[in-house]
Amino acid sequence: MKMTTMTERERFTAVMEYQPVDRVPNHEVGVWAQTIDRWEQEGLNRYSLTWDWFTGCDFFGMDAKEYIPVHYGMLPPFETETLEEDEQYIIFRHTNGIVTKALKEGTSGGMRSSMDQYLDFPVKTPEDFRALKQRYEPCLAGRYPPEWRKIHLPRWKQREHVLVLGVNCSTTGFYWRAREWMGTEGVSYGWYDQPA
Repeated sequence: MKMTTMTERERFTAVMEYQPVDRVPNHEVGVWAQTIDRWEQEGLNRYSLTWDWFTGCDFFGMDAKEYIPVHYGMLPPFETETLEEDEQYIIFRHTNGIVTKALKEGTSGGMRSSMDQYLDFPVKTPEDFRALKQRYEPCLAGRYPPEWRKIHLPRWKQREHVLVLGVNCSTTGFYWRAREWMGTEGVSYGWYDQPA
């Protein structure tokens, strides 16, 4: 029996409920800027594509989705700060308080060709955590789209596409967020030493 074509919303819901689907959903995260450079060298006209990995790019057969722009990050964020820089590396503090060492070589389109080396994290003690919690106050107006109940909610109820809470990796899960605060080693020891 041939299955009828499903909407993006029907397909996603069916997958989440372990039901049959007409095809596997196609939700991409994106490609490195260096990959786009190489594809262009191989003949791709970079301007023929939207490169919109987040709401869906027709060229790649991606399913449409819409991000609900809820701000899950720190408010206020940490001030970005260059701590050290030479010809090869830059060491700086990000808005999430993490300090990294980044290789300058190979940067394209604002993206690095390799991951940064993580040097320091904002939480090392229970006191650090208590201070950091103040940056996650849920009721701040800056966390939500203006007039979202009036403007967005009626439209969201009528959609055929998938809604994603938060913009591109902002709802990262319990482990990811704890790892951002403490680092992999710090959170591993933390959960072992203070399981409650």
